[in-house]
Amino acid sequence: MRRRAFAAALAASLAAHAATFALWPPRPLPIGVPAPLTVALASGDTPAPAGKGVVTSAAPSQAPQRAAAPARRSGDLAAREPARRAPGQGDRVAPSRAVPVAPVTREAGAVGGGNATASPSGPEAGRSPAPVAGGAPSAGGGADEAPLTPARYRADYLSNPPPAYPERSRELGEEGRVEVRVRVSPDGRAAEVLLHRSSGFRRLDDAALRAVAGWRFVPARRGDTPVEAWLIVPMPFRLEAPR
Repeated sequence: MRRRAFAAALAASLAAHAATFALWPPRPLPIGVPAPLTVALASGDTPAPAGKGVVTSAAPSQAPQRAAAPARRSGDLAAREPARRAPGQGDRVAPSRAVPVAPVTREAGAVGGGNATASPSGPEAGRSPAPVAGGAPSAGGGADEAPLTPARYRADYLSNPPPAYPERSRELGEEGRVEVRVRVSPDGRAAEVLLHRSSGFRRLDDAALRAVAGWRFVPARRGDTPVEAWLIVPMPFRLEAPR
């Protein structure tokens, strides 16, 4: 029994020591002093010895060769760029638009005295030609297109008497100018009498209307046919006029 207990204790002690050594940090290695580097510049006549640490002048020439590599790459990219853009043909170009030109119609005899006339195309061909002004009048419309002669109230054979001056207007000193609008019938009579402009006095206006209502007129004419028309008749009233 004692041997077994001693053996167990010894095994436990060894295991504890082994664990301690395993967890113990390793000792750092000593840092050595680097050996000095000797650089020798070789002249053009003397060959450089094949020794350690000898740097020849050919080494710097590698830097330009490496720097030239990006130029080749940029050249390759520049050469590839048109090939990539070739299918798209570059930027898009706006299509040109055709400007519509209206058909030109020339009248007969306009150029060179020819008799040919260019016929219009499209919708213009279906349109009927516009009527020419000043042509022959249509049947039944000749009377409407004849010149119109206005009606008149002054003629030697009419003998229209002037209006009577109201006595009360003379006493009050009333005077003025009345304008009467008359609708003259085809037979030369006053079919309707209206007050167009008043003199400012009722008695003078009434006297003018009564006088013009009994007058005779020269009727208006369209060509040789008498027609009905309106006429303005001025009627002045002056106190110094003879009675």
